[in-house]
Amino acid sequence: MTSEEIKTDHRTIIEASEVRPLVLLRERTGRKLGEALVDVGQLLHISGKLIGPGRVDGSSKRGNGDDEAVAVGALLQVGGELTLGAVHLFASGQNYAGAALVRQLVEVEYLMWAFAADPKDAKKWLDSTPAERQKFFRPVVLRRRSGGRFLEKDYGHHCEMGGHPVPRSMTLLGKVDPAIVQLLVVDILLHGWRTADSAVQWSALKGLGPMVGGTLAPARNKLTRWGKRDPLYTLGPSPV
Repeated sequence: MTSEEIKTDHRTIIEASEVRPLVLLRERTGRKLGEALVDVGQLLHISGKLIGPGRVDGSSKRGNGDDEAVAVGALLQVGGELTLGAVHLFASGQNYAGAALVRQLVEVEYLMWAFAADPKDAKKWLDSTPAERQKFFRPVVLRRRSGGRFLEKDYGHHCEMGGHPVPRSMTLLGKVDPAIVQLLVVDILLHGWRTADSAVQWSALKGLGPMVGGTLAPARNKLTRWGKRDPLYTLGPSPV
């Protein structure tokens, strides 16, 4: 990328971050996504408790019909609440708190990807001890498993911005550059979108595609429409 292209991108980021209709579009899209993740998570949680062989054959320590569905249902509810909370916090000017939730949403994306790659991992996670989660499900472990899908610098960026109280997070205090905030909102949408996509992939393997895909379809369609309208979607999600 030439210096002139970098300058052009920077101007586009600044302009798109201050266009009120685009700001509101991001907020509406984030709320739609968060609500959909919560809804499908609740459906899976309930169906997983009631439907499946786990209770009858004793394979579920918790008396569930399907531990995998319960685990994914719980994870998606967490992801949905994080999405809704982060969107609300950024909209109300509580930017550091919003950034902290985005870091958590990244971890939800990691886990949902792992469950889609191997559905048995969902039950393994549900039944895991703290020591087992450290061994198998820590972010660094999942990044290594992903084969480059998840980058350490992206996770480290979120830790610096909102995961830990460090000097860099001062950029989110007081009078904040709108571009930083709006690029973090774009991060919410992208991490949540990928979480939803992984949930659909997992559901296809489990024979639950119509329920999961159908519930998430309106939000995923809205994300597609947002991506076509928002210049920040094509320029990348990381704040400058």
